Amino acid sequence: MSSSTCSVGPLEQPPPDATGPADPLELTPYAIRSINVGDDIPPPLLQLLSFEKMVGDPNDNDRYKLVLSDGTYMQVAILPTKAIIVFTLDVKKTDCHLLGKPRYLFKEQEEQMLGRETPPPTKRALKFGADLPSPQNGPSENISPIKSLNPYQNNWTIKGCVTNKRKMHKYNTPKCNGQVFSFDIIDEEGCEIRITSFDKIAELHYHRIEQGASYVMSKGTVKDANKVYNKLNSQLEIILTETSVLKRCALDVVGPDKKTRFTPIDELLTTTNNTLIDVIGVVVNVGEISVIRRKDRCVVNKRIVKINDMSTLTIDVNLWGPSSEQLGNDLKNMHTSGTFVILVVQNARVGYFNGKVINASASTAFEINPSIPEAEPLRLRGPIQQSLDPHPSALHCKNN
Repeated sequence: MSSSTCSVGPLEQPPPDATGPADPLELTPYAIRSINVGDDIPPPLLQLLSFEKMVGDPNDNDRYKLVLSDGTYMQVAILPTKAIIVFTLDVKKTDCHLLGKPRYLFKEQEEQMLGRETPPPTKRALKFGADLPSPQNGPSENISPIKSLNPYQNNWTIKGCVTNKRKMHKYNTPKCNGQVFSFDIIDEEGCEIRITSFDKIAELHYHRIEQGASYVMSKGTVKDANKVYNKLNSQLEIILTETSVLKRCALDVVGPDKKTRFTPIDELLTTTNNTLIDVIGVVVNVGEISVIRRKDRCVVNKRIVKINDMSTLTIDVNLWGPSSEQLGNDLKNMHTSGTFVILVVQNARVGYFNGKVINASASTAFEINPSIPEAEPLRLRGPIQQSLDPHPSALHCKNN
């Protein structure tokens, strides 16, 4: 029979950061796998590869077998007509060619489809519209501590709480370009590790990962951490692949309290340039957006936010690109209205431009008015009166 492309329910609009209109025949990537691990995803666009009535089962009448594909994976599903199933079927196109190069998600289904008659349904048969079991070789309860990971280990499962999720951002290299995002997790023993994904894998997981939520995950490439961009204590990091499986935990991981070591602004006077640091301070000024032309002739927006800490030294935090607009506008409005603002800046780099500065990047995380012990002294101190200005500035110091 001919193939047709269908979706269950109306198609969801692409996320705001999607580029360009979606191709109406572009299948939802990795939807089959996401459904099997229990993810709550928008109605997917799938291709129906086959649909036939099953025979040989005396206990059930009119059971139908479907083979569905998302372009990467395909899966056999059983549709029992005795069950009451309510769903919307929106046929987009009929008589179309095979989209993508799908392979079976379950090995036993592949073996069953290789020319053999379909055996009677068993307890493992998957029912379309019913609760689905987790895929084979997915996360198990045999959890390994993060500290036990090594680059030569393939079969591992870890569980942890997301402590820092970074924004998706684009990268450009001489060989390729794409998009990337990363997040950090901590386990019950207090061990941390960074997890990074690229391109389509990043698109798949970005909206599923929530800061503060806990996940069980398995299958990924464990490699040596790039300490130029990663300042966690872990010497390793994980790169997610097509076979990686992430599942949100019903119960959150409760590990030891993570205490961030904030660098006092007066210590930045002697900190080597390009060092990754975390700082906390009171916002004393928010500048306007300026347009900077880089060496590669590309233009980028920049906004300077001045902060000071208990040392009363003031330093510029340079916001670049989207953060100069989104975060920058929020800080500008709050500061202009007279709101007392404490800003946390994590994973930023020490730089030098007419003195020491802090440069934010796509991997920098921000928090406004955090509820942490380190913010209390700043709240008790309150804003420094204008009569005490100008503050001794960390901007005028020796270039290291």
